[in-house]
Amino acid sequence: MLNPTSVLWVTVTGEGAAGTPSGIVHEPYLGLDDWGAGEHGYRSRLGSADDPERPGPDAEPGPYTIEFTVEPTALDA
Repeated sequence: MLNPTSVLWVTVTGEGAAGTPSGIVHEPYLGLDDWGAGEHGYRSRLGSADDPERPGPDAEPGPYTIEFTVEPTALDA
């Protein structure tokens, strides 16, 4: 359950047939912005040889795009 000050993280990691890393999508959405409600599409980014799970802002584009929809639902307290 998220509260209005929470951050929703959407993370997807891809790998090739031999288990080699093929990129990561890791995007934050703030509760104050309705956790990114709506449709999103992000190109994967390749990580470094030292840390394939953390691509950084200057990472090369990866081989896939992930598309997803965020649909926040208020829960009764």
